[in-house]
Amino acid sequence: MQSNEPYDHSPCDGCYLNHIRVYNTKTGKQVQPKCKSYKCKKHGWMKENELKEAIEKRVKSWEKVRFWTFTLTNKYFKNVDEHRKALSEIWRYFVTELRRNKILNDKQRSVQYIRVSEPHKSGYFHFHVFFSEYIHFNSIKQIWEWACNSATKLPGKLGSVDVRGNIKADTCAKYVVKYVVKTSHAMAKGQNLYSCSGNEALFEKVEKTESYAVYHVKLRKWVGLRSESPCLDINTQLHHKSSQEVLLEMSITEKMGVQ
Repeated sequence: MQSNEPYDHSPCDGCYLNHIRVYNTKTGKQVQPKCKSYKCKKHGWMKENELKEAIEKRVKSWEKVRFWTFTLTNKYFKNVDEHRKALSEIWRYFVTELRRNKILNDKQRSVQYIRVSEPHKSGYFHFHVFFSEYIHFNSIKQIWEWACNSATKLPGKLGSVDVRGNIKADTCAKYVVKYVVKTSHAMAKGQNLYSCSGNEALFEKVEKTESYAVYHVKLRKWVGLRSESPCLDINTQLHHKSSQEVLLEMSITEKMGVQ
């Protein structure tokens, strides 16, 4: 990952930013949006650094960082997508049981985690999970096997688990970034690359104070009016919900001077 060069906001080769213009609806001036793709060769390193710093901040208070791997056989699933959905459902069952399992103590039931996906060479996914607490291998194995059977309604041994010893916060962060970047090339847009426990967001919410309009150069039309301000007029928001509102498009186009 690069870290010593300034962030370049200009559009990158093949990036969607080449095809859109973003305007501040209050000033009428064009602004340059950030590229938000890990796949971007020009800007991806910036997102990698941001994620690494956020992960380190999250796990630095953990007493023990345990590195687990969870797998699910693919023999009962028609394709990668079906397997991935089953794996996600199994994880939901697993976490639910983990939180209520009476064999574990209160601290273990409240374990924090960061979960990332990684594809095998075959394309099928497995999970890498970092836990904040020590939990005995047999307990995790038992709960995972129960979750596999309960979620899929299939009998027999369907999954497996593996665990490594304690790792440092910076090592954990490097692993997470490595898997996220790798997985970003294998997963479809909109699918979660990682997930965290708890209600606390990994990144602090940044309050926006401006409103923006997005114009698609190739389509030659407005494709979105993002309301970033809580004070944005409600009628404007309602207008935006209908892409056929000619008056709204005309008024913004005139203000921005887009032909």
